[in-house]
Amino acid sequence: MAAVIEGRKVVLRALTEQDMQKIQQWEIDEEIGNLMGKDPATHLAHLEWYDRMLHGNRGKLLAIETKSGKLIGDIGLGEISWRRREAELAVV
Repeated sequence: MAAVIEGRKVVLRALTEQDMQKIQQWEIDEEIGNLMGKDPATHLAHLEWYDRMLHGNRGKLLAIETKSGKLIGDIGLGEISWRRREAELAVV
């Protein structure tokens, strides 16, 4: 998979279904989930969210991985208003 944005230490790239499984594991972990400000989502709810982020026009999400290929987080734009040219930024 080609890198979307490549920096000195990390790569931002499109999310995969395997990434979403890892992110859901983070949400389920009580300590990490609290830091993320999220309640544990059901697997179905998480897949629906992933589908909206992947195919919708109101949010865009990218994986953050190390140069060695380890997923360490995600970065996304949510509640995108294309007309007003504004969005919410979230980094986990």
